[in-house]
Amino acid sequence: MAKSAKSMKQLHFILQSKGGVGKSFLVWLLANQQKDNQSVIFIDLDNSTQTSNARLNGLVGPNRVSHYSILDENKKIEREEFLNMLQVFAQAPVEKIYVDFGAPESEEFLKFLRYEFSAETLKEAADMLEVSISFNVVIAGNDTVSACLNYSQALTSLTQDFFAVHWFYNVGLSGGIDSRDTTKAMLEMIISTNGLKTQLIPFGDLGFSQSSKDIVKMLADGSTPEALSFASKLKFNQVMKEFQNALSHV
Repeated sequence: MAKSAKSMKQLHFILQSKGGVGKSFLVWLLANQQKDNQSVIFIDLDNSTQTSNARLNGLVGPNRVSHYSILDENKKIEREEFLNMLQVFAQAPVEKIYVDFGAPESEEFLKFLRYEFSAETLKEAADMLEVSISFNVVIAGNDTVSACLNYSQALTSLTQDFFAVHWFYNVGLSGGIDSRDTTKAMLEMIISTNGLKTQLIPFGDLGFSQSSKDIVKMLADGSTPEALSFASKLKFNQVMKEFQNALSHV
């Protein structure tokens, strides 16, 4: 008997071809949310910076963070290696895996789906391995929104008929309140008018206080919330509550 989607091992792909939009921050928030859950691990596919690999060690422990190289010597994704990676993930003794694609890996993955390995074939492979896959695309505002949207729409169009797709909107990199609201409204309109099967999930509203700077420094240093001052801990707790509330609607 086939496993239900809920009982299948879950692979959550986190992608965006535009760098500097908060993808690693999203992974860190997810790791903090799951820091006590030993059945959840994190894979960093970013072959250049390995940001998530470095930042998460102190948070969840080195045994739950790993790096995997997906690009060959020509900086392309090779079909057999990709399938080998999926099989390795499917056989891992855990329930859930978050996979952080770097910007180059995200770009190549989109090309891979377009020209080498369709989403329909990926769904067939996932079913054979008894895993569920979701696509989680990060979008920021200001001067990055156009590039983020180009990638997000393209990936969503290719995958939405076979997999769950979520757009994570990084509010913290979208300017002031008016700019944030304008960007959010625009994203919602694009989703609606283009018939995209995705949900918009806001995250990362740190604000502009000293506590916000402390939280950003904590992330950059790879330290944990315990090192924050009282005021910064309070702010961080608020950020996590908002994040968890947003995820509860998925």
